[in-house]
Amino acid sequence: MASTAGVAKGASARVVPFTSGRVRSSIVCHSHHPAQHGRPMWGAAVAGAAAVLLLSQPVQADELTPVERTFNVKCIGCHAGGGNVLAAGATLFPQDLERNGAASPEELFTLIYRGKGKMPGYGTDCAPKGQCTFGPRLSDEEIKDLATFVRQRADAGWK
Repeated sequence: MASTAGVAKGASARVVPFTSGRVRSSIVCHSHHPAQHGRPMWGAAVAGAAAVLLLSQPVQADELTPVERTFNVKCIGCHAGGGNVLAAGATLFPQDLERNGAASPEELFTLIYRGKGKMPGYGTDCAPKGQCTFGPRLSDEEIKDLATFVRQRADAGWK
């Protein structure tokens, strides 16, 4: 099933199979203008791809600190750039951390260890079992480092 995420309004995605079994997608205009009907909208796709390439700054894995690697593996899926994709009022910015009782590294440690709401706990003795991550747990030292990292990044505005 093809995804149409990122397809311009008024356009649709069409999947065309190659002989090798791979698929490619193209964006086709379905405007009401007869001269444009059915023509590929490559300009928008190229501009979007160029923006992504120009705005992204790749970082080599060996340039990351251990705590940055931990954040990227365990946290960034929901908290990229300090945000929160599941709960808008629970970002990792200072005002939300303070409002949610997680302003200090100690409070962040407890939150990361035990979890809260939709966020799983990562501590070795996290309980109840349903609140904890199903993946590998973090050591107390890793959680302490992660809590300090989050507070430092929050104070810097996640820049």
